[in-house]
Amino acid sequence: MPAPAPAPPEPGRDLRLGPVTIVIETPSSAGSAVRFRFAAPPGPVAPGLHVHPHAAERIDVQQGAVLVRRRGSRSVVVRPGEHATIPAGTPHDLWAVRRGTRGTATITPAIAIDETFAELATALHRLPPRPWELARIAGRHLDHTQIARIPLGLQRRAFRVLALGRG
Repeated sequence: MPAPAPAPPEPGRDLRLGPVTIVIETPSSAGSAVRFRFAAPPGPVAPGLHVHPHAAERIDVQQGAVLVRRRGSRSVVVRPGEHATIPAGTPHDLWAVRRGTRGTATITPAIAIDETFAELATALHRLPPRPWELARIAGRHLDHTQIARIPLGLQRRAFRVLALGRG
């Protein structure tokens, strides 16, 4: 039987997702948008090319630089004081290109991505992470975050099978 999902994170609490630190400023339960700060070393800020089917994402950079890659558009490097907006339904990827990169992301309308982050932080705290646990988390949150390029029905089936692991 799967473990219950953790409660949404309290605003201001650090969540470690591998080398990336996320701090929720405005939780999804607060209303129309979810906002979080991130700090990342050079490398991926997000888990590969993904899509939020019903929510737009705005990336603001305070320090360092973030490469925003959007399918169907040219990639853009966002520097301190600049921002990039990713429309709902647009496959995208985010990479920190400088050491000490810091920024904020605002997702509108609010989706439960803060809950996803809390679950992932708990799962990744255990090393090595359990693949079946990560599959359960991904499968639970497919309504708001999906892998780009893989049909949704196939993702649902694959995560369901992977989640059968030893948990």
